[in-house]
Amino acid sequence: MAVFGSKSSSFYKKERQRIAAIIEEPLLIQVVQHLPHLQLTVEEQESKWEIVAINVNNYQFTKAFEQENAKEHIEFPTLNGLYLKEMFEGLEQNFKRQMDIRDRERMFPNSSETDAIQYCNTRSEFLLYELHRLKGYDAKVLADLGKEQYEKEQRARFEKSLQAPQGGDYEVDEDTKKLIDEFKDALEKIRLEAYEKELTKKKKRVDQLMSENKRLLELNHDLLGGKFHDRE
Repeated sequence: MAVFGSKSSSFYKKERQRIAAIIEEPLLIQVVQHLPHLQLTVEEQESKWEIVAINVNNYQFTKAFEQENAKEHIEFPTLNGLYLKEMFEGLEQNFKRQMDIRDRERMFPNSSETDAIQYCNTRSEFLLYELHRLKGYDAKVLADLGKEQYEKEQRARFEKSLQAPQGGDYEVDEDTKKLIDEFKDALEKIRLEAYEKELTKKKKRVDQLMSENKRLLELNHDLLGGKFHDRE
């Protein structure tokens, strides 16, 4: 039984490699356009990855009628956001390793070349390089937004303080009090929603794993049937 499991695992790995070879560039183009991995919340990331998946699947369906190997594209599986997220992370890790190797090989770097030219040979590599340069950009954007909000709040308080009587005590303004009350009232609701989302996400993951296990069992069954057929 272990032999069949090994065969199905090998088939699954080859299938992933085949899919990656076909959609690598379209996937990276979609990631550059939507930046799903840089969204500030898990929910936004998941939504963006599903958008990426829809666009990649539509791309493959369209290409099926434009190329000679249409049969290969028509039989192409429908991919979901989680699958493409994992594939992108694999491409990203491989590219980082290649960058490290090329850094070690370049004992005398050519300063006249841009970093991109030193590291990249294909369009996919150029796309990965641009995505690599955006590492941490979500934190920068979040910090910039925080600074903007901070400046807005401080400006409002400063302007109000100019209108207060000289020597008078400055109290927290009504808008701030109202905002604090709203946060307190909404806290329990936010917690409940977070628990519900976490349960939904875990259920989705379990369903996905069950579906994948079912697919592997079917592959095992096909391989087993094929071997018995060969013996006959």
